Amino acid sequence: MLHVQGQHLVNTTGDVVRLRGFTLTALYWEPTQVVTQLYPTDEPYRVMREVGANVVRLTFHARLIEREPFVEETAGLEWLDRQLDFAQTNGLYVILCLILPPGADWMDDRPEPDYSLWSDLSKQERFRWIWRTLLTRYKGTTRGEAIAAFDLFNAPATIDGTGEAYRQLLQTTVDELYALDSRRIFIVAPCYGTNGMKHDDLSREWILLDNPNVMYDLHFYDPFSYTHQYAEWVGVHEEGGVYPDRSLLESTLEGDMPRDQSYLARQLEPLLHLRVMHEVPIFISEFGLIHHCFEDGRGGLAYVNDFITLLNEEGIGFTYWDFQSTVMGLFRSDARLSLMQSDLQPDLALTLFKT
Repeated sequence: MLHVQGQHLVNTTGDVVRLRGFTLTALYWEPTQVVTQLYPTDEPYRVMREVGANVVRLTFHARLIEREPFVEETAGLEWLDRQLDFAQTNGLYVILCLILPPGADWMDDRPEPDYSLWSDLSKQERFRWIWRTLLTRYKGTTRGEAIAAFDLFNAPATIDGTGEAYRQLLQTTVDELYALDSRRIFIVAPCYGTNGMKHDDLSREWILLDNPNVMYDLHFYDPFSYTHQYAEWVGVHEEGGVYPDRSLLESTLEGDMPRDQSYLARQLEPLLHLRVMHEVPIFISEFGLIHHCFEDGRGGLAYVNDFITLLNEEGIGFTYWDFQSTVMGLFRSDARLSLMQSDLQPDLALTLFKT
């Protein structure tokens, strides 16, 4: 297992480990019976390793673990067991990421997002129960040794104006889990809005938890109008320009900057500041581009190259969003399909894992 040592993750021999890989979204929005039919072999994990990854971030909906409140979903847990086995066989660490907790459905553009998690104490207890279930299932097992971290809450957003509800939920959750297993690493994201979800919020505010095993995280999609152009599911319906474009000014907390690598570096600064000020490890659990960015001279590869260069210079790990999908995947195909070489973006793979 990995453990936290200052600003780094280290393995049992004391070597620093930088996690680099992909998010495997696993159609988390689909019913459990659909998800559990995915990846019957280790093919995705084998290919990830071949292109240079050492970690997979596996996202899941609460219902994969919880058939009904506080009742385990056997089929989902057994499917998860198999995925951990496949990852371990291919030498990959795994980050388990709860992407849709009970009462927390606000990621997509919809008229009535669900923020009931923050007012329903039973749903908050279910949140903690899900993570206790996973920790207990894998503690002291070979599968558990493959788990690099628990990514506790994919994209938190509150409606309390302060984010305090999020801090309290995460602190109580980490306290309970740490008491059960003091070796487990927890990934903690900033709050992506305290008056509802803000995909393009410029603020970079993290809650600091009282625990030695926390790695602090950021989803990096700046500028959102570029990385998510035509992404109607998040309310972007138009073309978002090209990269780089020094004639186009992007907003930052310190003022406007041209759309180029200097802008990306400025947007990364708050995370770097957090690492130094609090002597903690940091991580980019999501960055990626919609496929439109790689077409018609829009500069997708230039963006990835510039951002990976920054991450390499700072020694920051990442998981690219995502491995296989029709909108943002390294493989441009539906996850229900076998991987085809014709669907692979080979230049993207080479750029992601350049040294």
